[in-house]
Amino acid sequence: MGVIDEGWLKRGTPDPSDPAKYVIDMGKEVGTQGEKKLKIVVVPGTNKIITAHPMF
Repeated sequence: MGVIDEGWLKRGTPDPSDPAKYVIDMGKEVGTQGEKKLKIVVVPGTNKIITAHPMF
């Protein structure tokens, strides 16, 4: 399973200030600089991903 798919399954609720943004603690390193969180941005109200990238 890919990192984005794994993150989507763990996503929980969106960011209260931005319903299109999910920040998921992956519990492991997912980025080249040691990032352990994944940010997924979707079209609000859908599961259509606009972008996803690791973050601290």
